[in-house]
Amino acid sequence: MRSATGTASALDTGTWRWERSCATWTFELALPPGGSPAEAIAACARGLLAALPGFAAPAVADWTTASGGDAAVVQARGTAIDDARVAETLHAHPDLIALALDLDLQVVAPDGVTEAIVEDGAVLHVELEDAQLVLWLSLNVDLYARRSFGVNRDNAQLARHNAPRLTAFLARLVDATGARLHSVDAASYGDQATLRGFL
Repeated sequence: MRSATGTASALDTGTWRWERSCATWTFELALPPGGSPAEAIAACARGLLAALPGFAAPAVADWTTASGGDAAVVQARGTAIDDARVAETLHAHPDLIALALDLDLQVVAPDGVTEAIVEDGAVLHVELEDAQLVLWLSLNVDLYARRSFGVNRDNAQLARHNAPRLTAFLARLVDATGARLHSVDAASYGDQATLRGFL
């Protein structure tokens, strides 16, 4: 975790926690007729990348192929992950069946001004499942929740600045990919977590 300028984190408040997959939103997307699943995954990946600015930046792309299995292609941290890289990957590997994107979250510190980066704060995953694509966003942090599982569970100030970013991203993701929001799994957070994000 670091601030956007690379200095010591402005988010070490003790009001939130980092725990893998603490909340997950699941989406479904029908495969378009006539195209290959790999082309559909690549198109979805471009939509995901288009929806990210203002919420997160792609840090690592891990592609699965039918022939090579998991981690068949990995674009590591520091590599540009953009539309051109998606097209290049599809061209070289026309049997793509899944993509996992590690995300660095772009967040606002409790002062409401300082922009900070939370590295590996979330994962976006898309994969072929039967005759459709399934997407999910899994948060590894609960800084969007008003009542979190930090040492001090009152996270209202940080959530007030950042929960709208999550809500806006979920809406952009639907618009950019055409996916249908199916469900949210965040049982530890009760009615704070909805299909729209943390409210």
